[in-house]
Amino acid sequence: MVRGINKLFLLHILFLSQQLFPQDNNAPELTSNESQFYCPGSEQPIVTDFNIQDNGENTAKAVYIQISSGYDQNIDKLIFRGNKDKINASWSTSE
Repeated sequence: MVRGINKLFLLHILFLSQQLFPQDNNAPELTSNESQFYCPGSEQPIVTDFNIQDNGENTAKAVYIQISSGYDQNIDKLIFRGNKDKINASWSTSE
Protein backbone atom coordinates (compact mmCIF):
# COMPACT_ATOMS: atom_id res chain seq x y z
CA MET A 1 0.00 0.00 0.00
CA VAL A 2 2.85 2.39 0.86
CA ARG A 3 4.58 1.68 -2.47
CA GLY A 4 1.38 2.49 -4.35
CA ILE A 5 1.05 5.80 -2.51
CA ASN A 6 4.74 6.62 -3.18
CA LYS A 7 4.32 5.91 -6.89
CA LEU A 8 1.16 8.00 -7.04
CA PHE A 9 2.94 10.82 -5.19
CA LEU A 10 5.91 10.72 -7.60
CA LEU A 11 3.62 10.72 -10.64
CA HIS A 12 1.76 13.69 -9.19
CA ILE A 13 5.04 15.56 -8.61
CA LEU A 14 6.21 14.84 -12.17
CA PHE A 15 2.91 16.01 -13.63
CA LEU A 16 2.91 19.13 -11.47
CA SER A 17 6.50 19.99 -12.42
CA GLN A 18 5.60 19.76 -16.12
CA GLN A 19 2.68 22.12 -15.55
CA LEU A 20 4.69 24.63 -13.51
CA PHE A 21 7.87 24.48 -15.61
CA PRO A 22 6.89 23.54 -19.17
CA GLN A 23 9.65 22.71 -21.63
CA ASP A 24 9.15 25.28 -24.39
CA ASN A 25 11.84 24.52 -26.95
CA ASN A 26 10.41 25.26 -30.37
CA ALA A 27 12.39 24.69 -33.53
CA PRO A 28 14.33 27.69 -34.86
CA GLU A 29 12.67 29.71 -37.61
CA LEU A 30 14.56 30.40 -40.83
CA THR A 31 13.19 33.33 -42.84
CA SER A 32 14.19 34.92 -46.12
CA ASN A 33 12.61 37.67 -48.17
CA GLU A 34 14.07 36.62 -51.49
CA SER A 35 12.33 35.81 -54.74
CA GLN A 36 14.86 34.99 -57.44
CA PHE A 37 14.44 34.60 -61.18
CA TYR A 38 16.60 31.96 -62.85
CA CYS A 39 18.59 32.69 -65.98
CA PRO A 40 19.92 29.44 -67.58
CA GLY A 41 23.70 29.22 -67.63
CA SER A 42 24.23 31.91 -65.00
CA GLU A 43 25.16 31.81 -61.35
CA GLN A 44 22.04 32.08 -59.23
CA PRO A 45 21.89 32.65 -55.48
CA ILE A 46 19.36 30.57 -53.57
CA VAL A 47 19.10 33.51 -51.17
CA THR A 48 21.38 36.47 -50.54
CA ASP A 49 20.21 37.14 -46.99
CA PHE A 50 18.42 35.12 -44.31
CA ASN A 51 17.69 35.23 -40.60
CA ILE A 52 17.65 32.41 -38.05
CA GLN A 53 15.61 33.07 -34.91
CA ASP A 54 15.67 30.52 -32.12
CA ASN A 55 13.12 31.28 -29.40
CA GLY A 56 14.16 28.28 -27.32
CA GLU A 57 17.78 27.85 -26.30
CA ASN A 58 19.15 30.62 -28.56
CA THR A 59 21.47 28.10 -30.16
CA ALA A 60 20.94 26.52 -33.55
CA LYS A 61 23.49 23.75 -33.95
CA ALA A 62 22.89 23.19 -37.67
CA VAL A 63 20.87 24.39 -40.66
CA TYR A 64 20.22 22.08 -43.58
CA ILE A 65 19.13 23.22 -47.05
CA GLN A 66 17.66 20.58 -49.32
CA ILE A 67 17.12 20.92 -53.07
CA SER A 68 14.19 18.64 -53.79
CA SER A 69 14.31 18.61 -57.59
CA GLY A 70 16.19 19.93 -60.59
CA TYR A 71 19.70 19.62 -59.16
CA ASP A 72 22.31 18.10 -61.47
CA GLN A 73 25.54 17.30 -59.60
CA ASN A 74 27.54 17.38 -62.85
CA ILE A 75 26.43 20.91 -63.72
CA ASP A 76 25.19 22.70 -60.60
CA LYS A 77 27.51 23.94 -57.85
CA LEU A 78 26.55 24.82 -54.30
CA ILE A 79 28.77 27.56 -52.87
CA PHE A 80 28.58 29.42 -49.55
CA ARG A 81 29.92 32.95 -49.95
CA GLY A 82 29.53 34.18 -46.41
CA ASN A 83 32.12 35.64 -44.11
CA LYS A 84 30.75 34.13 -40.91
CA ASP A 85 33.55 32.42 -38.99
CA LYS A 86 31.12 30.24 -37.02
CA ILE A 87 29.53 28.71 -40.13
CA ASN A 88 31.04 25.56 -41.59
CA ALA A 89 29.75 25.09 -45.14
CA SER A 90 29.61 21.52 -46.42
CA TRP A 91 27.45 19.52 -48.80
CA SER A 92 26.75 15.94 -49.81
CA THR A 93 25.28 14.69 -53.08
CA SER A 94 24.16 11.43 -51.47
CA GLU A 95 21.91 12.92 -48.78
